[in-house]
Amino acid sequence: KKVVDIGVFTGASSLAAALALPEEGTVLACDVSEEFTNRAKKYWQEAGVSEKINLVLAPATETLQKCLDNGEAATFDFAFIDADKGNYDNYYELMLKLLRPQG
Repeated sequence: KKVVDIGVFTGASSLAAALALPEEGTVLACDVSEEFTNRAKKYWQEAGVSEKINLVLAPATETLQKCLDNGEAATFDFAFIDADKGNYDNYYELMLKLLRPQG
């Protein structure tokens, strides 16, 4: 019911996740580019899933750490990472804390 998409770009992965989730499901979409995510927002709106997607324009490491700080450890079901390759280890380590067991 809770998905993290790190590296939104034009929104295909966030869109796919939102379409697959139940009505109460949510996608935390992390990106730093307003230019590309504006295109994603249009696609989400057209597909009728924009209310399921929470786009955060900030470095994903900061967003993920805020989730941990807000007590969201072990609450996410799935993560999709396709962002800056230099931070993959950081994303992986943070997501290990955020994903639920068997997630």
